[in-house]
Amino acid sequence: RRRIHSLRMAAAAASVIVETDATDSVKITIGARTLQRTAGEPLQKALGRLAPKKPKKGKKAAPAPPAPPARLLDATDSEVDVATPLLDALTRGRWLELEGARIPVALNP
Repeated sequence: RRRIHSLRMAAAAASVIVETDATDSVKITIGARTLQRTAGEPLQKALGRLAPKKPKKGKKAAPAPPAPPARLLDATDSEVDVATPLLDALTRGRWLELEGARIPVALNP
């Protein structure tokens, strides 16, 4: 069963927890949301999964401006290359910027 949580709630999370194990798996927890990805997956694909969902067509609400894309920053505030394998990127990353919020990244091997 899959649960979908608001990204606004995820952006308010205290930190991003990254866990690894003996398999080729990386578990990323942001607030109440958890992603289970492979360690070799490109960072770009994982960041795309964190992006806010586009509203369905047909709703009469005024279109909101698009949220800035999620990005991972290292200790020098430089953006980690999106082609970097996920585990390597999360090891280097210190901050995840998601919907304008800057969330610290903690690696728990």
